[in-house]
Amino acid sequence: MRILIVEDDRWRLEWFKQNLKNHCLYITKDVDDACKALHNRYDILFLDHDLADEHYISLAAGKEVKEGTGYEVAKYIKENNINIKTIVHSWNSVGAANILYVLPDSIYTPFATENFKEIVDKLNKNAGVA
Repeated sequence: MRILIVEDDRWRLEWFKQNLKNHCLYITKDVDDACKALHNRYDILFLDHDLADEHYISLAAGKEVKEGTGYEVAKYIKENNINIKTIVHSWNSVGAANILYVLPDSIYTPFATENFKEIVDKLNKNAGVA
C-alpha cells in the first residue's frame, strides 16, 4: 500500500517506519511538499496538524500568510478534489476538528491510541503482514 505521512515528530516517524515497514511510505513535514505529493496517488494519508515551523494564519498588510499546518494540507485536498482516505492523528483536538470540518469523511484518532493501533494493524493485515 502507498502511504503518505505528514508528520514532523522524530519519535512518531520512527514508529511509523517500524510499524508500516512493508508499505511504500512517503514522509514529509512540509506543507508544500505534501500538497505536491498528493498528486502521486497514495492509498492513505496520515495527517498531523502541528508541523515543524508552524505558525497560524495572520494578516500582514492585508495578505493572508500560510499557516504551515495539516489544516492547510486538508484545504488543498478539498480545493483540488483529491480523493484520499485520510487519518488525522493529531493530539491537537482543535486543529483536528478544523481538519475534519474541511474533510468530514476523514477518520480522527490521536496517535498511539488503541483505535490508532487497530487501524495500523488492519493496514498490515490487508497487506499480508503477519
